[in-house]
Amino acid sequence: MAFTYAAEYPENVKKLVILDVLIPGLGLEQIMDGANGGMWHFGFHMVPDLPEALITGRERLYLDYFFKHVTYNPASIKEEDLAEYVRAYSAPGALRAGFEPYRTLFEDREHNKKYLEKKLNMPILAYGGEISVGDNLRQSLLSVANNVEGGSIPECGHFIPEEKPEFLIKVLNSFFSKA
Repeated sequence: MAFTYAAEYPENVKKLVILDVLIPGLGLEQIMDGANGGMWHFGFHMVPDLPEALITGRERLYLDYFFKHVTYNPASIKEEDLAEYVRAYSAPGALRAGFEPYRTLFEDREHNKKYLEKKLNMPILAYGGEISVGDNLRQSLLSVANNVEGGSIPECGHFIPEEKPEFLIKVLNSFFSKA
């Protein structure tokens, strides 16, 4: 969503930060291919209404599974963090809101095609966790932007703020303090 907004309204975006996601049309489709070792949950989250029906009342089980399987160090997600995620995702409509972006990924890919022709000029910071998207995010953005920095965060999975908070604060402060 941040990439699409920046591409559509570049005059409104001075700097852009994207963390551990790939952009529809810029490599996301490859990691969605569960048959080739991709992330199975993309297809599951795309199914209308079924994920909500199966997960409602079991938010803790579902979220705990992801925290244990897509983090480098599962202990980085503390019990109080998990409880807060469960509280938030148990709110009415929260699961649906969380799944809707998955349900529009193919539509987003088609929409993003028009943005692949003109490069973004604002500075972009792009990091992925080593055992998640890694440097693939930064690499993919190089084809559509002129000023991209970042890379792969060692010993980190998908949940960068939870897994590497000190590193993230340091790079964000540095990025946003540059003229």
